[in-house]
Amino acid sequence: MGRNGIRSQNGPNLLDTGSLPTTLNDLRERPTNTEFWLGPYSEKTDIVDGWDRPYHFTVPGDAGREYDIFF
Repeated sequence: MGRNGIRSQNGPNLLDTGSLPTTLNDLRERPTNTEFWLGPYSEKTDIVDGWDRPYHFTVPGDAGREYDIFF
């Protein structure tokens, strides 16, 4: 799926919970501090690259971005 797929999964999560996930795992498993989580929003294979290495996710991102996704 890649980074663009992860970006598209943030939309439904944001609408349901009112905030961005703090980790990519929050797209797969309900965080303990989230009331309106309706996921899962992704599968494990969605948050790793083609070599099975996890993507990294930071909130907030650099240079004023809401978040960053990188290898």
